[in-house]
Amino acid sequence: GHRAMRCGLKVVRGWKVEVPALPQTMLFNPPDKARAASSVLHNHQPGQPYFASMLDSQTAWLSAQNVAGQYLTIDAGEMRPISAVVLQARKNTDQYVTKYKVLTSADADVPFTYVADGAEFIGNTRPNSDETATAMFPQAVAARFVRIEVVTLNAHMTMRAALESVPTPPPPSPSSTHVGACPCP
Repeated sequence: GHRAMRCGLKVVRGWKVEVPALPQTMLFNPPDKARAASSVLHNHQPGQPYFASMLDSQTAWLSAQNVAGQYLTIDAGEMRPISAVVLQARKNTDQYVTKYKVLTSADADVPFTYVADGAEFIGNTRPNSDETATAMFPQAVAARFVRIEVVTLNAHMTMRAALESVPTPPPPSPSSTHVGACPCP
């Protein structure tokens, strides 16, 4: 039927198999007013039916043009260590993004930089589904603005999206720091 898999990592130490702890991430789903797009069907404004791009929204962002290079930009509000992008197809349709690239920036007015040297990430693969497709970056990227640039799509360029962020550990307290102490949390 369909190519599908779930996977994890195991580490063998001596004769014991261990499952390593992966960094805990936080889903970050900014409101529509914190989003911008290259184009929007019928010029809808953030929060209107064709520009409701938050994860689990009742509609989605719909691009006015079905051409590669159209994008949705999410403002995380402040610099954060972004570790992944999470996509959903448009609710109850066969319209979704199948491949995309991710760009980041500290400021909306400066050039954006491709994550993973412009690698393509896999988006949604199933129509009529609220399932999410998470694309983990090779390493977290410090950014405020995250741009999801569409490469390929199914039926119409549309998506609902959120970010995953790695929580930054608090700095060590002055009383716990001494010569020879590991500065790592």
